[in-house]
Amino acid sequence: MTNDAALLPPRRSKIMVGRAIIHTSPSRRTALKLAAAACASAATGRMVAFDGVDDTRGLRGSLAGVHPRLLATATDFADVSARIANDPVSASWFGTLQTLGTGLLTVAPPTFVSGDLLNISRTTVNRIYTLSMLAQLGGAPTYAERAWDEVEAIAGFPRWSPSDPPNLAGDYLPMAEMTHAVAIAYDWLFESWTAAQRTTALDAIVDKGLQPAMSGYLNSAPSLTSINNVGTVCNSGFGLGALAIAQESPTIAADVLAESLSAILPGVEQLSPDGGYPEGGYWGYAIRYLVIYLAALESALGDDDELSDVPGLSETGDFAIHLTSPTGKFFNFYDSDATAQQPPELLWLSNRYSKPAYTWWGSQSSSTGSLFLPRYLLWYDPSKNLDPTASGLTLDRYFQNIELATFRSAWEDPNAVFVGFKAGDNSTNHADLDLGTFVIDAIGQRWASDLGGDSYGLSGYFNYGPNGQRWNYYRKRAEGQNTLVINPTAGPDQDPSASARITRHDSWASGAFAIADLTAAVPGAAVTSWERGLAMIDSRQQVIVQDEVVADDAVDAWWFMHTYAAVQVAPDGLSAELTLRGARLLARILAGPAGAVFTVAAAAPLASSPAPSGQSTNANVTKLAIELPAVTAFRLSVLFSPIDPIDGPGTPPSVSPLENWSDGMS
Repeated sequence: MTNDAALLPPRRSKIMVGRAIIHTSPSRRTALKLAAAACASAATGRMVAFDGVDDTRGLRGSLAGVHPRLLATATDFADVSARIANDPVSASWFGTLQTLGTGLLTVAPPTFVSGDLLNISRTTVNRIYTLSMLAQLGGAPTYAERAWDEVEAIAGFPRWSPSDPPNLAGDYLPMAEMTHAVAIAYDWLFESWTAAQRTTALDAIVDKGLQPAMSGYLNSAPSLTSINNVGTVCNSGFGLGALAIAQESPTIAADVLAESLSAILPGVEQLSPDGGYPEGGYWGYAIRYLVIYLAALESALGDDDELSDVPGLSETGDFAIHLTSPTGKFFNFYDSDATAQQPPELLWLSNRYSKPAYTWWGSQSSSTGSLFLPRYLLWYDPSKNLDPTASGLTLDRYFQNIELATFRSAWEDPNAVFVGFKAGDNSTNHADLDLGTFVIDAIGQRWASDLGGDSYGLSGYFNYGPNGQRWNYYRKRAEGQNTLVINPTAGPDQDPSASARITRHDSWASGAFAIADLTAAVPGAAVTSWERGLAMIDSRQQVIVQDEVVADDAVDAWWFMHTYAAVQVAPDGLSAELTLRGARLLARILAGPAGAVFTVAAAAPLASSPAPSGQSTNANVTKLAIELPAVTAFRLSVLFSPIDPIDGPGTPPSVSPLENWSDGMS
C-alpha cells in the first residue's frame, strides 16, 4: 500500500495566544536556523521557535486563557457531576473510579528505571487521569496531592527517554506519554497547585518533553514522522504538552504544536476512505491518542486544523464494531489479540459525528480500568445511545483501504455466525504473511482462529525485509495463518511485498460473499492465478471457503486452518467434526482434487520451514489441514456448518465456480 500522504507538502500554522499571533512553520529548517536555535537554547535554556515565516494555513481558533482546557472545561466537568447524579451508568463508572483512585493513594510514586520507562510512563498516564478526574469532580484534596506526588517524581527523572538523545520509537514513546501525563495534571489541577508546583511541572514538560521533541522534529526523527501508531501517539503527547503550557512558554509551544499538526496528518489519512486501520488491533492504541489530541485542540483552541474532517475518521468506529464477532472476539490479524476494541474514544466519535451506535458499542466495554473511566465519564451521552439495528448498521462491511470484509448473521445474538476475511498488504507495519486468511465464529465460539502476535523480544521479530527474520517465526508465516501455502520452503511462504485486493463482494438479506485475487502472494510466480472466495449462505447459517488455483507447472499446496477445538476426522477424510465447550461445527470438503482429505496436525512448522527457538509452541492449538501434492489446477471448496442439537448441520449446497457467485446464491 503506497503512502501518498507522506509526500504531501508540510503545512504551516499560526497559533493565537491571547491576542498575540505567533507564526510558525513545520517545514524542515536549514543548518543556519539550527545553529540559531542552538544559540537561543544556550541563552535561555530552551529551544525557541522561528518567527517571521509567512503563514499560508492557520488555525482559526484562539487559545482558551483559563484552565482546565484540555479535553474539557470547568463547565464540562460540572456536566459530568450532574450526569453522575442522574444516570446509573455514569454513577456506576464513577463508583469504580473512586475505588481505583482510593487504591492509588497508598501506592508509591515511580522511580527512574531507564529500561522500563515506557511501562512507567503508561502507568503514570493511567494514574494521572484517575486522580485528576476525581479531583475535578469534587473529590478529597488527597487525590490532587497524590497526583502531585506522581508529577514531582517523574519531573525529577534525569530524562523521559531511555537513550539520550532519543533515537528509536522506544525513546520517543515514553517521552510523549510522560509529556501527556504531566500536561493533563498541569491543566486539570492548575488551580490546586502552588506557583512553585506549576513551575516544576512546566519546566519538566518543556525541558524533558517539548525541547527534545523539537530537536526530533528538526531532524525528521522517524518516530515523529511515522504514519503508524507510533507517530500518532508521539505527536498527540507532544501536542498536548504544547497546549497545556502555551501561555507560559508560547514560542516552543507554538512550534511544537505546528510540527505535531503537520506530522500527524499522514497517519490520520491512513483511515481514508472508510475508516479501516492497517495495523489491526493497534487501532485502539492509535485512535485513543488521536481522539485525545483532537478533543484537546477543540477544547483549547476551538479548532483542530481540519484534522477531524479527514475522510474515514467519521467512520472508523465501524472498524471496531464490524471486526468484533458476536462472541466478543476481535478479528485479531497481525500482532493483535482478540480483545474487543471498545475504547471511550468511540463516545467522542459518536458525539462528533452523530454516530449513536458508537455510544452503544463503547459504553458496553468491559475495559473500564482507571485509564479509560475518566474519558468514559467525560464523553458519555445516554441520549445518543442506539443499538445497531436502531442505528441502521449493516450486517456486512468491506473496508477498501485495508481490503478486508466481515459478514454476520445477526446483531446482538451471541450465537450468530460471523466471518472475517482479509486480503491486504504484506508490507504493512506489524504485518503477517497472511493474504487470504479468515476467522469463523458460530454458536458462541471461535472455530477458525488467528494466532495473533508472538513475543516482541524474539530476535529480529520486527525485521520485515524480503528475507527478514520475522518470516522465520511460525505465527508470522503463511503456514501459521488460515490460508494456502504453495511450494513451501525455508524462505518466506508468501511474498513479503505482495498486496491483494478483494475484487468482488456482495450482500443480501440471506447471504454475502467476497472474492480476493491472491495471485501476487505466491512466491516466485509459481501460479498463474489464485482466487479465494468466502460466502455466507443458507440464511447466513453456513460458510463456504473456496480456492481456485491455476499453475503452469505442478505445485504442492497446503490448506490450513487453526482452531482451539477438538477435531475428529471422519474415516473417509471428507469431513471433520470440531467440538469446543459443548458446541459442534462440521467441516466438509465439497470439491477438491483426487485425494483431498482432512488431516490433523500440530500448529508447528512444516519440515521444510525454519523452527527458531523461543517462539510460541501453540500447545493448545490444532491445525486442520488438506495436503494437495503435485497439482496444476484445482478447485477446493470447504463448507462449515454449525451442528444444531436437533436438526444437525445444514444441507450442503452444490459447488459453483467463483465467477458464478452472485447476489442470492444459496
